[in-house]
Amino acid sequence: MRYPKPIIPDGEVPEDRVTLLGRYKAFLKVEEGRIQLRHRQTQEGLRICQERTDLIDHVLQCLWRDLPKVMKPTPKAEPRFSMIATGGYARGIMNRFSDIDLSLVIPGNKLNLTDAEAKFSPEFNLFLEDLGFKVSRATDCVGGRIAQANKDNLTKTALVVMRFVGGNRLAFEELTARYSKECIEGQQVKFLQAQIEALRERHKNQENTPFVQQPNVKEGCGGLRDYQSLTWVCFA
Repeated sequence: MRYPKPIIPDGEVPEDRVTLLGRYKAFLKVEEGRIQLRHRQTQEGLRICQERTDLIDHVLQCLWRDLPKVMKPTPKAEPRFSMIATGGYARGIMNRFSDIDLSLVIPGNKLNLTDAEAKFSPEFNLFLEDLGFKVSRATDCVGGRIAQANKDNLTKTALVVMRFVGGNRLAFEELTARYSKECIEGQQVKFLQAQIEALRERHKNQENTPFVQQPNVKEGCGGLRDYQSLTWVCFA
């Protein structure tokens, strides 16, 4: 499902942050109610997850445009951030209470934010939390994301799948161009070993068998995380 109309109509300027938050909450209440109703009627889980991903995309894209209107002082220039989805959000599979894995990234190797950008980033994330979303967030430069990925295998794995959500495309294009070259090439064996070790540890925590009375369909043996691990291994 795609949303053709913005949450705040073109030309309308909300009075303040409280008013803007109220409008967004009202919109979400209606749209999430519709998704839940369709879920109860059809029970098509994957389609419902994809519809909720579309809803979150729409909220983020509209908020990117609307939030500066109620900030004091009003930013004079659009932030350089790319809104980049990773994890399940990037894959377009969002359950009702799934975390939103979102990074706000600027181009280059230094996180040299303007005063307006330094204010916009936490305000944007706080607004999402006020809407009831659980956000796994990062504000960084491209070089910082690359460096963190090479230090932390969880970050490296999360960046295997990235999706541009909104904002300025420059940082997203730079990150996707640099990721394989600087994080994967020449490091495939180390990456694969980390995936195998994570799989073994996960299976150990789940009794090393899928034959349990209450299987964990995500972390358990043969569960969703094992399937995702196969895709990460194939990528490397």
